[in-house]
Amino acid sequence: MDFLDPVAKKKKTRRLFFGYGLVTILISLATYVLAATAVGYEVFDFGDDVVQNGLLFLDSKPVSATISVDGKLEDDSTDTKLTLNGGEYTITLNQTGYSSWSKKIAIEGGKVRFVIYPRLIPTILTPTKLADLPANTGFTSQSPDLRWLVVQQNADLPAIDIFDPQNLSSPATGGVFPASILSNASGDYGDFEVVSWADDNRHFLLLQKLPNGQQSYLLIDRENLDLSVNLSTVFGVNPTSVSFKDKKKDKFYMYFATGGLLRLADLETSTIGEPILDQVLAYQSSGSDLIVYATTKDATAGKVAVKIFHKDTSYTMSELNFDGSNKYFLELSNFEGSWYYAVGSGASTQVQIFRNPLNFIAAKTPIPAAQLATLKAGIPESISFSPKLQRFIMVRSGQSVAVYDAEEAKSYRYDLPFTVDTFAKLSWAGPYHLQTVAGGKLQLLEFDGQNSRELLIVRGVTPGYFSKDFKTLYSISPTATASSLDLTSLVAPRK
Repeated sequence: MDFLDPVAKKKKTRRLFFGYGLVTILISLATYVLAATAVGYEVFDFGDDVVQNGLLFLDSKPVSATISVDGKLEDDSTDTKLTLNGGEYTITLNQTGYSSWSKKIAIEGGKVRFVIYPRLIPTILTPTKLADLPANTGFTSQSPDLRWLVVQQNADLPAIDIFDPQNLSSPATGGVFPASILSNASGDYGDFEVVSWADDNRHFLLLQKLPNGQQSYLLIDRENLDLSVNLSTVFGVNPTSVSFKDKKKDKFYMYFATGGLLRLADLETSTIGEPILDQVLAYQSSGSDLIVYATTKDATAGKVAVKIFHKDTSYTMSELNFDGSNKYFLELSNFEGSWYYAVGSGASTQVQIFRNPLNFIAAKTPIPAAQLATLKAGIPESISFSPKLQRFIMVRSGQSVAVYDAEEAKSYRYDLPFTVDTFAKLSWAGPYHLQTVAGGKLQLLEFDGQNSRELLIVRGVTPGYFSKDFKTLYSISPTATASSLDLTSLVAPRK
């Protein structure tokens, strides 16, 4: 009997182990093939044993589009996945009724790239009038949730109209600001400027500037203007600037240029605290306990220290060139769990980008603050993070723009393809697009300067205001006698 024969028993054991090993190899090979295919490899291709490809996930809004790769039409339309050999390709998207979209895109073998931001714009844009406006319209602002549109119809009057684009059948609300919160010089109320909105999308800070230089900060309640307050009156102080703390409607940072004092104010208790910082030249806050600020305190001669104030402690992050005009640019935001800081001054063409500097400072590493990149676009006029995702950091200097992409750790430097009108700002129109005014027309382009598109004629340098789904554009346009608030669909009619 075999099971009693030691030699036969050993042969049978070897056969079993060989069988188990063969099954294990086959399972491992199948797993490898599936995994490799999923990340862009072609296994056992007839040309080479293993060819590594890259994956491109491609989408477009507001409609799907046909895809051409280097002029060759693909079978699939967006939203789709393309498997391509590593290299650079010209990707073109087309759809009837829309302008063509095209861009050179680099694909790396074994890596996945997401290009989900293409925005197709109709070839024909037809504005529809929502309201007649005077020629001297004042400020216009949109709430952070992209719903409420606030318009000062007459720059000479302290009154606003509030439009709800989600309910255009209802008339605009609003009215005149309470006389008790306003200042005036011989009946002249001066100019009004929206500073920022609270996170409730109901309250916003409004700066009133009189011709004599006097200024006041007003907290406006768009739902009930009678509940609006003058913060200078409530707290009995005249701050140089005011900002929301953690974007809450009743908590504020108040900055006083004399002494460079930064103080906390609480509207609920109508109290203002002792200075939390002094010798501050400029600051920016995020959340409830994070402030980045520029100061001459503990700075090298001819320099300005950039510090982070966190949990009642200040940490030195970097130094900037001293700017006698006191122009310092400080921005911070969180992208995918990491804190990014952008700092610059009006005395340097360099803007420094840092990632999680507090981690390095606390660890006392040889690199004091983990400088990530340096953007150069010229002397900066503005620095801003893209909204929602906070993925991009944009620096503008005249016609020149530099953008840092935090996701791909890549920088872009380009000149705008048009001459921006005087006083026109370059601002974000969603997480991937920029807008400005050139030649009296609203211009839209992507973060890297490509796919620029001329949209509509606008009054002065007023920007466009887009709906949350980016399917509707609201703009102020000149008319034969004055101006109008217009609605324009960004979805081409079906044929």
